[in-house]
Amino acid sequence: MYCLFQAEFYMGLEEWNKAEMALQRILNSEPQHDVALYQLSQVYLEQNRTRLALEVIRSASKNACNSAKKTSTVPITMPSQQINQPSKCIWGPKCTSKAELCAQIIIQEADILRTMRHYKQAVQVNSLFFKNF
Repeated sequence: MYCLFQAEFYMGLEEWNKAEMALQRILNSEPQHDVALYQLSQVYLEQNRTRLALEVIRSASKNACNSAKKTSTVPITMPSQQINQPSKCIWGPKCTSKAELCAQIIIQEADILRTMRHYKQAVQVNSLFFKNF
């Protein structure tokens, strides 16, 4: 958890290389860590490494969205959201926090595709979003 707080801290300071290193430490020990992958994608976008951002967010999507309908007892919200705040899923009363992360990942993937001017693929990703939620 410490590295997530550290990465988010560096992201807030726009110190992208330090944020990337903190996230890579997490991924070295847990390669499919959904939140770390999601945040790493954001870091790569800020560094104008769009193709790498897309690759990372797709990796997050495979893991997070395949298990989105399962209830998770492990908190997967961003560290700043975990401090004295009840966990609520904004997509509806039946969704889990895992499903909410999946929704954020799908939206991020579509945004990256639009940035790359891959509009048809972005529409397909958005369709997946509406199909699942």
